[in-house]
Amino acid sequence: MGWASPVLGYSYFGGLVNLAEVLASQGWSVICPQVGPVSSNWERACELYAQLARGRSSCANVLPRSMDGTTHDVQVDYGVSLPGTNVFYSDPQPLHRQATCFNLPSTWRWSPSSPVHFIAHSQGGNTCRYLIHLLERGWSSEGSSHFTEPKLGWVKSLTTLATPHNGSSIIPVLDDLGDLEDVLLDKIICAACFMQQKDRTFDFCLDHRGLSPPPPPKDGEEEVDFLTYVAQMSAPDGPLTRWRQSTYNGFYDNSIVGVVGDLNKVVSRPSEEVYYFTLSFAATVEMPEVGLEMGDVLTSACTSALNSPQAPTTTSASTTASTRRFLLAFLTSIFGPTLQDLATFALSRLNSHLALLKSTHRGIPVLPLPIPTPFSTIPRLDLNPIFFPVAYPMCGYVLSPTEKELIAGAGGPISDALWREHDGVVPTVSMCGPFGEENVVISVGEIVGGDNVGMEGGGRGLKGKWVDLGRCGWWDHADCIGSCVNPVTVGEVVDLYGRIGRLLSVLPVDMSGGEK
Repeated sequence: MGWASPVLGYSYFGGLVNLAEVLASQGWSVICPQVGPVSSNWERACELYAQLARGRSSCANVLPRSMDGTTHDVQVDYGVSLPGTNVFYSDPQPLHRQATCFNLPSTWRWSPSSPVHFIAHSQGGNTCRYLIHLLERGWSSEGSSHFTEPKLGWVKSLTTLATPHNGSSIIPVLDDLGDLEDVLLDKIICAACFMQQKDRTFDFCLDHRGLSPPPPPKDGEEEVDFLTYVAQMSAPDGPLTRWRQSTYNGFYDNSIVGVVGDLNKVVSRPSEEVYYFTLSFAATVEMPEVGLEMGDVLTSACTSALNSPQAPTTTSASTTASTRRFLLAFLTSIFGPTLQDLATFALSRLNSHLALLKSTHRGIPVLPLPIPTPFSTIPRLDLNPIFFPVAYPMCGYVLSPTEKELIAGAGGPISDALWREHDGVVPTVSMCGPFGEENVVISVGEIVGGDNVGMEGGGRGLKGKWVDLGRCGWWDHADCIGSCVNPVTVGEVVDLYGRIGRLLSVLPVDMSGGEK
């Protein structure tokens, strides 16, 4: 789940290497749906269902052929807005972009005899969990025509990668960025929604929430320019403001309060008809404890400075040694004995200068200050740079009283330290599966007999349980989908998805439902 077609040649899964095409060339049937990247799980579930069950798909059955997924011919029914939700749906609702298929016959129809395997990254895992729940329950309070009767057996399995099954601390961290988040995100969303659907390089899929292009000017009227459009959208009663202030958006639905407090209470247990697998990732390390080594570093630095070509040639050996000892004692007394103390000192000075810069230059009002002092957990140096502004403060995140109450009520850990290991976006502790007695999580190593029989034994006892396939401590949130990675990692990612495909291919066939 991501965007259906490559954006400027860049695919959601695979980056510069189109992972869907690679898997299709190996014989796998692949469907790439598009859902709103910052939409609520409800909206995304409706979009996913409509593309798989009601809309036509752009089939790329013969390789090589580039993905299409550009035709907007799928009607999505989001239902009606509920009172008190601050949600407004435009009428009529616009058509949605179709999914893209590889190696899938044109006669294929989603049904119990042709179920799907979901492989979902990040929020996609929670969206699929919610869709499975809606399919089996057969109705929704929002009144969408997509869910009017139970549909059992339409989903064979769900494999999640880096999914915030219990929410992510990135949401309050983004809130702390204040103006930086508001200004940048609002402008980016408006820039995309200002264009017609067919002309968009990237689609936020928010037209149904009123974030659609301005209408063509009537006779005698001037065309709406971009700045006027932004002002209209972000007005106190504008569509963008209403969208942000509601709980029907991706920010709330990825927060700890939104997932543990809402989603996991609605989807309180996994389906007993579905196989569940999870993969976890981490891109943080503990801050190195530097003791005597610090003295060696400072001594080396002083020696290099005093013995450089620019140093006075008349300095005697005794004077050099004396000066070195003085500088070493002076610097150590300031910085303290550890690397964390050194970084704390450096950041305190940087914050002072940045605060002065912000107060004297009105041209940078969105600068987030102060930069937090270093924590005992820090991001890995090879973390994708785009994640650093949020990954760094996530390493020192402190759960709020409300979050602790919700997590404790669900049976999850409330130690702040456990929530500080993350992949740049999602805490690792949140990836293995939802908290709660009704969500049984077993490691892949436990599938060895007894009630939990492995794939070779028909998978008996695995349906309705979360099978933890393990934790990768050297991939971040983008690495696991092959985005912004080096060629070696791309090969490893292709191998990973091939392994997932082989795992899913040996799941037993349900002959009672006519499954093919």
